Amino acid sequence: ENTREIEKKIASNELDLAIVEGQIENTELLQIPVRDDQLMLACGKDHPFFHRTSVIPRQLVGQPMILREKGSGTRDIFERQMNELELPIRERWTCNNAEAIKNAVIHGLGLTVISSLLIRKEVESGILHALSISGFHLERTFRLIYHKNKYLSPLMQQVIQQIEQDCKAM
Repeated sequence: ENTREIEKKIASNELDLAIVEGQIENTELLQIPVRDDQLMLACGKDHPFFHRTSVIPRQLVGQPMILREKGSGTRDIFERQMNELELPIRERWTCNNAEAIKNAVIHGLGLTVISSLLIRKEVESGILHALSISGFHLERTFRLIYHKNKYLSPLMQQVIQQIEQDCKAM
């Protein structure tokens, strides 16, 4: 689910804990930063950008984009920066599944902005290429969230502590 949907589920007690990538608006939710992440522009082997290290934002105009659904932190970050430059996005397809998005890009259906963590294996194997967008700030922080009035059982406290420890070790 995207950040907005997870935020709603935590607020309504459908979920106890979650890790999200986007900004949380509900002040009733506590947030613990757990991991920094870098978003990258990704393209398939046959795309003209494949051997480049970066592009300027204007070069994305007219390029078919495979995007996450509205409410996704990844999409919000990319759209906000394109909108600030008044550059249109040619949205070819919207999907909430990272594997489907990667496969669409691998098969030449368009470009995407995606977590470098999610495409590491594909980049190493040479079926995807990751590049930066000059002037764009594409960093974000994953956060562990839960409701401030939530009773944290000993097991939930242990999970939170383990996540914090594991992320500090990364």
